[in-house]
Amino acid sequence: MARTTLEKITDREQQLTDAAAQIHTQIEQLTARLAELDAERAELAVARKVILNLGPDEPVPTHPPPAYRTTPPTSTSWPS
Repeated sequence: MARTTLEKITDREQQLTDAAAQIHTQIEQLTARLAELDAERAELAVARKVILNLGPDEPVPTHPPPAYRTTPPTSTSWPS
């Protein structure tokens, strides 16, 4: 049985409605992701500003610090 022109139009309208719904969903997902990325970028900008305001980094020592004494003194006199 042949479909009428109105049935074809109805079917096409439904296809377009479904496609538009899928695209709207994708737009919502992309908008949410874009908001996340923008927020992270803003946080990094704040971190950069704070670090720049702190001044230059302390130089990293090129040699290890002097060793600390790990054994107690050999003196046997204890305070009374």
